[in-house]
Amino acid sequence: MVTGADGGLAALVMGYDGVSLGEYCVGPNIADLQLISIEYAPIVREIRRTLEIIQRGELEEVTVTSGNSAVFIKTMTDNLFSILIMKRDGAIGRGRYLLKLKTYELLRELS
Repeated sequence: MVTGADGGLAALVMGYDGVSLGEYCVGPNIADLQLISIEYAPIVREIRRTLEIIQRGELEEVTVTSGNSAVFIKTMTDNLFSILIMKRDGAIGRGRYLLKLKTYELLRELS
């Protein structure tokens, strides 16, 4: 997934408790992946909780873009979600597609 889209930097599978279950990184130029997992987990938990409170359905995907990167978060189960980190000028559409595809493939393997 990371190498399948131009501009892919890293991918993680993590629990909502902030523990990374697996990660892959291209090169040394990406921030500490453990820090990313610790910081994004509570944000995703809070978004899920908010959607429950306002009864808007279950969270499926979150996108965070900044000046130099794009972060795509895809829910997997009640306990897991996946993250794809890309360069802001990368093939973002392809990255989102691959994240969705690989997340579903991984879910099939886990069940």
